[in-house]
Amino acid sequence: MFKGHHQMVAEYEAAADRLTLPPGSSWAGVPKAEPDAVFETGVGVNTAQMQWLCSWETEWISQRGRDADREERALSQLMEFPSTSFYQKFLDDNGRTFYDEYLTKARLGDPEGFQEDISANCQGG
Repeated sequence: MFKGHHQMVAEYEAAADRLTLPPGSSWAGVPKAEPDAVFETGVGVNTAQMQWLCSWETEWISQRGRDADREERALSQLMEFPSTSFYQKFLDDNGRTFYDEYLTKARLGDPEGFQEDISANCQGG
């Protein structure tokens, strides 16, 4: 099913309301679109979940060795990503494998995987 821009924005906002960002982070919003643009159902949710993921990856990396509580909370949030619809429905097997490897590395204190993901997939990464 396809939706207009305003419906996609509503989907994004509803998904963002269910997610928590790190302290000091804010939602980037959805990209501007032509008034008659159409979007597949799930684009708004995926956009919010991806922004959420990027925010927590950035938080984890920035808090490593600085604030143990925030670092731990960030890693805890990142461990929730596999329960999202983005991970379950829209990442292919390779994408899920990469994320799982990034998470395993992060649990061992290695930021390489999440830094790679930020550089490749996050705005301003």
